[in-house]
Amino acid sequence: MRTPPQLRLQSSMLTARGTLALAVIALSACAAPGISHTDDAAMTRPAMRCDAAGAQKLLGRTADADLLAQAQQQAGAASARILGPNDAVTMEFNPTRLNLQTDSKRVIVRVVCG
Repeated sequence: MRTPPQLRLQSSMLTARGTLALAVIALSACAAPGISHTDDAAMTRPAMRCDAAGAQKLLGRTADADLLAQAQQQAGAASARILGPNDAVTMEFNPTRLNLQTDSKRVIVRVVCG
């Protein structure tokens, strides 16, 4: 059975309108006013920066959670982590992060930011 030409035209117009409506919705979501991809509070607060010199006195001590928190505060770091000799770590440099590098007995052998 063949579809009359008038119905085929109406069907294709509905498909075109539906496609256009979806495109408009998708594009409007990308440009919605009042939505920001930046943290406005971060723009106004002072930037934290790690200063490993403040935590160098911890060299030779055994790393644990309490010492990590103390080191983070002394270095003024936003975050801190303990790294063992065989730990897998991310390679990105983070100037606000303190790294306590330890030997196999968790004794701190190096204090660096990054």
